[in-house]
Formats: sequence, structure tokens, C-alpha cells
Amino acid sequence: MVGQFDGKVVVVTGGGSGIGRCCAVAFAQHGARVVVADVAVDGGEETARQIVTDGGEALFVRADVAQSGEVRAMLSRAVETYGRLDYAVNNAGISAGFPLHEYPDEDWERVLRINLTGVFLCMKHEIIHMLAHGGGGHRQHRIGGWSCRVTRRRRLHGQQTRRRRADQGGCPRVCPAGHARQRRLPWLYPDPHGPL
Repeated sequence: MVGQFDGKVVVVTGGGSGIGRCCAVAFAQHGARVVVADVAVDGGEETARQIVTDGGEALFVRADVAQSGEVRAMLSRAVETYGRLDYAVNNAGISAGFPLHEYPDEDWERVLRINLTGVFLCMKHEIIHMLAHGGGGHRQHRIGGWSCRVTRRRRLHGQQTRRRRADQGGCPRVCPAGHARQRRLPWLYPDPHGPL
């Protein structure tokens, strides 16, 4: 498979089903080597198997994104296997499905650990690997209605920021997810008014 992401390495959390699986398969179809991360072993292995069956390269790593040690281990395995990390789709997330006024405190705390802290931990450790391998391009990270990217731009919400590494120029920037959909991943979301 040769395409837009030929030779690049992408990690997809929550890649065992749903949007995560679709992203993993789409990246593979465009030439990326995909690391599928999920707590659901059966689903994650199935996604990786589907990619390999279709002629792509994929590795499944079980990881709980709410656990810093597991995130670090998953990313280390990715880099040990493929030599670098270029992109990340931080898709892992849950919803307890309660109306707000009936939401149990413990379920809300679990949602925050996975949906918020999990994305923070992934980005924290992913950026280190990205910068180590020539970071500063556009790397998309999904956070609810927003996406973050490592970019060469030096402004964050209009304020001057220090470069993360003087020789790389990478710093985080937050932008609406629609920006990613319409301008960065048109092959994944061909309809600008489509899902996500």
C-alpha cells in the first residue's frame, strides 16, 4: 500500500472499534504503519488483523490510556517496532450514558480519567517521541470537539510561546476539530458536513 502516509507511523487509541477502527484502517489504506491501542484485546487484535489481511502493517498493543505507565510502554513498543512516531489519533473515550442530574460521581471521575487525563497523558508522551524524530509537522489529536496538533507555529491562543525545542520549533496549538476534518484529513472525511 502506497499513499499519502507511506512509511509514516501512527498510533490510534481506542482502535478496537468504531471511529478508532475506521481511522486505523483508513491510515493503513494510505500507507501508514498503524499501532492499534485499546483495552479491549479482542477488538484491537481484530483491527490489526483486518489491516494486515488487507495488505497493510499493524501492531496491536493493549493499553489503558488513563495509566501513564501503560501509555509510555505502548509508545515505547511502537517506536521499538517501527523506529519512530509521526501521527497520533487519541480517540479512546467512554460515556456512562446517564442524564447529567443522575450521573454517579464515580462514573464521572472514570470518564474524566479516560477522556481527559487519558488524552493529556498520550499527548504528553507522544510529543516527546514526535520531536525526537523531527517533530513540528501537523499531528492531529482529537479531544471532544477540539483537535490539537504539534506544529511549527509559535502562537497558542494568540500568546507568544517558547519553542519546545529550538531546533525543531514544535509547540502545541489548539484548533477546532473541523479544521482537521476539512483541511488536514480530507481523505478520511470527504464530506465537510459529515460525521465528527
